[in-house]
Amino acid sequence: MKYPAPLHFVDFVRVRFGLEFQETYLLTLEAALRLRRNLRQALDPSESAYFQPLLDPPLSPDPQALRRYQRPSPLFAIMPPMDLPRNVAKGDTLDLEVVFWGRGSQLLSDFVLMIQTLGRVGWHRGEGRFELVHIEGIGPAGDIEPIWSAGRSPFHLAPPVLSAAWWLESHDSPRTSLQLVFDSPARMLAGGRPLFRSSFTGIFPFFLRRVTSMVHACCDIDLIGDPEPLLKQASKVREVRNTLRWSDWRTLEGENSCQDLGGIIGSVLLEGESLPEVFWVLALASMMNVGKGASYGAGHFRVEDR
Repeated sequence: MKYPAPLHFVDFVRVRFGLEFQETYLLTLEAALRLRRNLRQALDPSESAYFQPLLDPPLSPDPQALRRYQRPSPLFAIMPPMDLPRNVAKGDTLDLEVVFWGRGSQLLSDFVLMIQTLGRVGWHRGEGRFELVHIEGIGPAGDIEPIWSAGRSPFHLAPPVLSAAWWLESHDSPRTSLQLVFDSPARMLAGGRPLFRSSFTGIFPFFLRRVTSMVHACCDIDLIGDPEPLLKQASKVREVRNTLRWSDWRTLEGENSCQDLGGIIGSVLLEGESLPEVFWVLALASMMNVGKGASYGAGHFRVEDR
C-alpha cells in the first residue's frame, strides 16, 4: 500500500468510554453534535486554563506552518453514536469511542475528568446525567482491553498505541471500487461559504487538509511537500453514484434572526485505478472526521469496500 513514509512516526489510541445513564434520556443528533459547547459549559470557569491544552491547542510557532495548515483543532476525534435519535433508558450504558492522535494521548486523563464533569451536569441542557463506569482500549486487531473502571484514579492510563502506518497496512489492499458513507453532517466551507453541493473532487481537498493539519498539530510532521499529485489522482476517480445532500441538524437563533446549521450526509460510490493512490487519505480522515466540529463528532464517515 502506498502512503507517506512519515506515517511510520504517527500513532494514535482508540478509547471507548462506557457511560451509564442515571436517567432515561432521548439522545438526539443535535445533542450529540453539541458536545463542544456542552463540555465547555460543564466546566467551572476557574478550570478553563487547565483544560486549554486539550480544548484549544496552541498555534504553531512556525510561520510557514501557520500559512500551510489549518488552525490546530483538539487532538482527538469523537466517533458519534449511531442510529439517532436513540432513547437511552436509565441504567443503560452508551459506548462513546474517541480517537486521540499523537501527543493528544497524553491528555487522555484530562479528557476523563471532563467527561466525568459532564456526566454530573447532564449531556445537554441539564438532562441526560450519566456516570463513567469503565474505559476500554481498542487494540490492533479490534480487540478490547479494559484500562480503567469506576473508583480507580483516572491518571496513568495505558491504552494500546497504534501506528498509523501499521493500521493502514492491516487493511486489505485498497480496491478500485469503494463507497464513502457520511453518518453525521460534514459542514465544509469554501471561501467562507458552506459546500452545499458535493462531488468527490470537491470534498477530497478537505480530507487531505484535515489529515495533514492534524498530523502536523499532533506530531510536528509534514506528511507531504506538494499536494498537487494527490489532487490530480483524486480528479481521476469516477463517481458511480452520488447521494450526498445537505441536511440541517439545528437552528442557530440570534437576537434578530435564525440560521439553519447543517452539513453533507449520504454516500458516494467511487471507482478508478487511482483510488489506491488516495486510499490512505480517506482511511485516516475517517478516523478524524472532517469539516467544522470534526473533533466533536461532526463529519464522521466510513470507507466501505464495494
